Amino acid sequence: MGLPPGMTRSQEKSPPWEAHFSPHGACTEAIIKELDKARDESRENRVCIRGRAMKSVSITLLMIGAVFLGVSSCATLPTKPLAPGELRLLNMLVPEKEKIKVNLPFLVNISFEAEGNPVIRSACFYLAGDGPHCFKVTDVNHGSPGTIKIQIHTKNSGSRLLECYVLYIRDGKIQPTNVVSTYFSAITQ
Repeated sequence: MGLPPGMTRSQEKSPPWEAHFSPHGACTEAIIKELDKARDESRENRVCIRGRAMKSVSITLLMIGAVFLGVSSCATLPTKPLAPGELRLLNMLVPEKEKIKVNLPFLVNISFEAEGNPVIRSACFYLAGDGPHCFKVTDVNHGSPGTIKIQIHTKNSGSRLLECYVLYIRDGKIQPTNVVSTYFSAITQ
């Protein structure tokens, strides 16, 4: 997935990323290290893993274990305090992620924290690389944390990666948030 429209790499403000390419176990060791940190530290930690082919049986088993540890929703969270008017996404949940049917709407809940009550314009989604598809946001609760509820649909069946960012108004300009993601499965009707 690329960056949201208008965002540069320097604006993304994400924590450091690591890339590992090795047929000798370096990837497996890095994943084990990060999963251990996510398990041992607070539940706010997330581990996002992307790969074209995961040939390691160890990695496959670790990823199954990660789901049981709650490491299933990912967010790029800056660690510094919120700036005035800033909105930061915390996570995204698909409540009925095992019962989603192709071409039928399903609910997505997005949690966020914000300084003040910024105007949220739209939520933009990438579905396994397809998108962005942006939808006007009408159901917002500016609580602590805040929530956005929106219905979307998918045209394809199978396990899918869903990524989201939100466009909101800050200092009179439309700004993108950080990106959050989760997995879900869709079945044909």
